[in-house]
Amino acid sequence: MSAVLALRARASEEIRNAVLMLDLCLQQAQLAVARLPDEQPRERLVRQIETIERLLQLARDAARRL
Repeated sequence: MSAVLALRARASEEIRNAVLMLDLCLQQAQLAVARLPDEQPRERLVRQIETIERLLQLARDAARRL
């Protein structure tokens, strides 16, 4: 395997690992927000989490194409 292909494979693996870690962080954020007693801040954070979910899905899709 050439050095370029080896670097590409390693970069792809690193990106997939980063996406996995971000996915786990997102799950923890969702759990934490669900426990908030005050509805107004919870709804605001839920909207922000939804944005993060969409961006993370784009990252997952891009990682699959590597």
